[in-house]
Amino acid sequence: MNYEYTPKRGKVREISTAVFLFGIGLVFFYLPLVLKQTFLLPFQLAMLVIFIIDVLVLNRYILRSYTYRVETDPDHPEASDFVICEHYGRRDSVVCRIGLAQVRSVTRPDKTNRSELAERMKNHKNYVYVAEIAPPDVCIVEACADDDPEEESIFLKISADETLFSILSHSDRNICPLNNEK
Repeated sequence: MNYEYTPKRGKVREISTAVFLFGIGLVFFYLPLVLKQTFLLPFQLAMLVIFIIDVLVLNRYILRSYTYRVETDPDHPEASDFVICEHYGRRDSVVCRIGLAQVRSVTRPDKTNRSELAERMKNHKNYVYVAEIAPPDVCIVEACADDDPEEESIFLKISADETLFSILSHSDRNICPLNNEK
């Protein structure tokens, strides 16, 4: 079974945030001229901080996108992988590859389970593979970190449609030894 999902969304919220921050930075640039201030340092520092935040928003949310794939080897159908590809400009790279058998749980955060999920994620490695400011279909994937025996779990924040959520939720979980303890 091979499945691929790329979230298709307009970046209206992200672009409007970047334009708003740029506008606020321009206000701090021209404000000392309008007010005829001679002490420019606070205004220049505020402008610099806002422009840096604007560049970070552009870099993180507008220029990046992700594709989530479930790949199955035809020779070994039990060895399926969950692969996350990052698209940054013209460059595509695989940023995450885990076996489906390493997936412990898949959870959609809501008001009822948000604090319990935050407590579980507290002292573990967390990776965010979402290119939106507030994605509506976010889910948290808990996986077994077999390459680092000291870490018992890693958490991946992804955008998943119902098909991908179903595939990740119903994957065979025999490899990770800690799955049998739950």
